[in-house]
Amino acid sequence: MKIVKIILIILIGISVFLFIMYRAAKLIAPDHYPNAEEYKLNISDSELIKKIAKFKTDNPQYIPPTSMQLTDGWDSKIHFYYYIYFYYSQENQIVFAYVKNDNKPQSTFALVSINDGLILGHWKDINKDFDKTENNEQKKKFEERILNKIILPKGLYKL
Repeated sequence: MKIVKIILIILIGISVFLFIMYRAAKLIAPDHYPNAEEYKLNISDSELIKKIAKFKTDNPQYIPPTSMQLTDGWDSKIHFYYYIYFYYSQENQIVFAYVKNDNKPQSTFALVSINDGLILGHWKDINKDFDKTENNEQKKKFEERILNKIILPKGLYKL
């Protein structure tokens, strides 16, 4: 009986240690957005950013209200991520995405999170905070409304 208690204590200790290590690894992971839904594109980041800007010019309904003060642009420190915000007026949601410079002729376009309403702070991360059905719906909506209109006509992406 005493041996069983010792084994149980050891197993619990190992489990706690592994959980702590897992959480610590996520904190220091090199990717700032580990849950983002990434789309690898056969186009440079600069060309993709131009296409996104043209999409927003041609489809101003996807531009967040100016009162939100959300502007697209490179992150201020390392210029590795180009942040982009879209607006779904039907659902009154702000969409946060990025273009990542892959230092190749390819780039990454990613859906990161959705904010409900026009008051920031109600963000839900894709592939994390939504249940499976709603998560799939959000990804499909992003692909149909934004990604496919920017990229698909030229067949430049793969999932």
